Amino acid sequence: MSRSTITSPNARKQAKAPLALRIVLMVVAAVVLAVGIVSAGNIMAVNAYNQATQSLESNIKAAGKDAADLDMLKTSQQQNDNQFADALAFNALLVPSAKASIESNAATSRKLTSLIEKALKQQESSQQGSSGSQAESDKKSNSSETSGLSNEEREKVQELLKQNQQTQSPSPSASSSSSNTSTSENVKPW
Repeated sequence: MSRSTITSPNARKQAKAPLALRIVLMVVAAVVLAVGIVSAGNIMAVNAYNQATQSLESNIKAAGKDAADLDMLKTSQQQNDNQFADALAFNALLVPSAKASIESNAATSRKLTSLIEKALKQQESSQQGSSGSQAESDKKSNSSETSGLSNEEREKVQELLKQNQQTQSPSPSASSSSSNTSTSENVKPW
């Protein structure tokens, strides 16, 4: 018997796609995978950005109050700065509009953090620096605790709030539809 009669007929019917078609399919699969990775990175960054922006807005409003708890605000702002840093971790994958929004609000958040730290240092120095009687030091500490931020710092916070409201777009794809909503509403990534 010859070799051709030993092989089964099914073995010969195995059709393979041409080499060019296989290469094209691999390239298409690689492009789809890359687009999926970029999309996932953008979604995660925008989600972190939305959460951090909501927290930033509430911190700005709280810092503008007379009886602001600066220690709590400092802790909250440090967490907020970390959220913005997490959102910027996808920097290479971000679309330009999302990247600009995240960077703008991250800068605003850093400014607020530095203002809060400055107010805390000022508050501590006023409590420690009083050389008068205990009653005078009690009055000074009570007045510094109730005032929170100085008038100058309140003005800076208000300026940051206005600047943030002007530059903020909660979701780069929904910036035009959400411009009429109030900033106290929940910002959703969809």
